[in-house]
Amino acid sequence: MNILAMDTSSDKAMVSLLVGDKLKHVCQDGVKTHAEFVLPMISQLLAESGIDLSMLDAIAFGQGPGSFTGLRISAAIVKGLAYAHNIKLYPIDSFAAIFEEANLPSTPRGLSAGSSFAEHLDPADKPRGVGNGLGVGNGLGVGNGLGEGNGLGAVDRCDIENANLGMLGLMDARMSELYWQYKNKEGQVTSIQVSKPQDIYIDGEDKIAVVGVGFEPYLNLLSDEIQSRIQTYKTCYPNTDAMIRLVSNGSVTPVTIDEAQPLYIRNQVTEGAPRG
Repeated sequence: MNILAMDTSSDKAMVSLLVGDKLKHVCQDGVKTHAEFVLPMISQLLAESGIDLSMLDAIAFGQGPGSFTGLRISAAIVKGLAYAHNIKLYPIDSFAAIFEEANLPSTPRGLSAGSSFAEHLDPADKPRGVGNGLGVGNGLGVGNGLGEGNGLGAVDRCDIENANLGMLGLMDARMSELYWQYKNKEGQVTSIQVSKPQDIYIDGEDKIAVVGVGFEPYLNLLSDEIQSRIQTYKTCYPNTDAMIRLVSNGSVTPVTIDEAQPLYIRNQVTEGAPRG
């Protein structure tokens, strides 16, 4: 099965491509450049794998929550690609991908500070077209954007799944708020919400692992009750490799192009502030 996955919900644009049993991944830092780099990133992986868009079986995309602009970019791109080539679409919410990534055992894979897409892309070389149906250049050779570590250097590298912990997923929502969702030890999840850190409430008494991105400045603002239950924390982005695993194992249902929409949690947005 050939699966393309992309996510632009955070400050890292990520694209993964599974062709048969071969998985490739590339990432790019900087939310302001997502629109500029995502199509060349897709083009690069297709060219490296020797396929074009018509050979894809599925496209997965991060539907949010996250950056308002990033979510719109992702949805617009995948809908255009799917429409042109009749490809199934699989929307995946940010926390589903984060929880899947967090359950990787022992040494979690994070996004390394090395080898990003932009470092290897000569402005004179984009776009050039590589015959893959995108009409954009593939950049130059890059690493896979993955590496050991968490990108922040402050993670307890435990095996969350085998430690029998609940997972509190947190993402910085700006405006002094957090997007959050809780997954208990039995795999049951709450609805995705946005709250002030001190207003987050979790039923039960399970010990928990905090997973997600951008949550560190807010940890000491969580309630005393939640802080007393935290055993570890792990920085996990909505990783596109995780999205491909979710599609491959049948955890996600495909939707029509019209149904492929960003997931917006906030109902009211301050003018000029990031939305999502």
